[in-house]
Amino acid sequence: SKVKSESKWNAWLAVLMGSFFYCYQFILRVSPNVLNDDLMLAFGIDAAALSIVISTYYYGYSGMQIPLGVIMYRLGARRIISLAALVCALSTYIFAISTDIYTAMFARFLIGIGSACGYLGTLKLGSQWFPREKMPYVVGTAMMLGTAGAFLGTAPLEMLLKYMGWKESLFLLSGIGIFLSFMIYTLVGKNPRRAAGVPEDQHFLQDLFFILKKPQAWLIALFAMLMYVPLTLIGDLWGVSYLQSKFGISGSESSFAMLAMFFGAASGSPVFALLTDYLKSRRKP
Repeated sequence: SKVKSESKWNAWLAVLMGSFFYCYQFILRVSPNVLNDDLMLAFGIDAAALSIVISTYYYGYSGMQIPLGVIMYRLGARRIISLAALVCALSTYIFAISTDIYTAMFARFLIGIGSACGYLGTLKLGSQWFPREKMPYVVGTAMMLGTAGAFLGTAPLEMLLKYMGWKESLFLLSGIGIFLSFMIYTLVGKNPRRAAGVPEDQHFLQDLFFILKKPQAWLIALFAMLMYVPLTLIGDLWGVSYLQSKFGISGSESSFAMLAMFFGAASGSPVFALLTDYLKSRRKP
C-alpha cells in the first residue's frame, strides 16, 4: 500500500507540474490584454500592427501541436515540458528587451512554440501515469490551473504592471519560467510505462491519417475551435481595450471583467469532469 501511495503521489505530482506550466504559459499568452497600450507606445505602432505582432504566438502554438506528439514520444514528456518552459522564459526576456517589432514578433513566435506543450504535455503525462478512466480528472485539473493562469494574467498582472512597470514584470515572469523548468525536470519522474517495459504505439503517420479520415474528429475539432476562438479573441488580447472604449471604464475594471470570464472557465472545468463521470457520458455535458 505504501508503494501504491507513493505511485499515486508521483502521478499527481507529474500532472500538477505539467498543469503549473500550462498555468504559466497562459499568463504569457493573455498578458498582451493588459500590455497592449504599453506595447503600442513602446514600439510606436497602432492596434492593427500590434495584432500582427501578437498573432505570431498562434502560428508557433498551432503549428507545433501535431509534431509535439512525435517529439514527446521520442524524448519523453518530462524533458520536453521542461525545455518548453525554458524556451518560454528566455523568449519572454527577449520580448521584454526588444527594440523593434520584428524581434518582438520572433520572441512571441518562440513563446507560442514553447506554450504549445502546456496542455498537450500535461495530457501526455496524465496518460503515462493514470488509467484511461481517470483522464477526465487530469483534464479538469489542467484546465482549472491553466485558466487560473489566465486570470492571473488579467487583473493581478495589471496591478503588478502599475507597481513594477511592464518590462520589469516580464523579467519577473522570465525568472519564474526558468525556476519552473528546473522544478519540472527535477520533480517529475520518468515514464512509468516505459520503465515497466510497456510498449507505446509507434504508428504516428498511420494513426494521424486514421484520425483525419474520421468525420467525428473534424466535428469535435470544429466544436472546440468555435468554443475556443471567443475566449482567445476577448480574453487574450482585446477584451480589456474593448471594455475601456465601449463603457469608458478603467483598465483595472476591465481586467476584473476578464478575470471573471476566466474564473468561470476555471470553475467549470473540474465540475464538467465530474459531471461526465456522473452521467456516464462525455457528449451530454
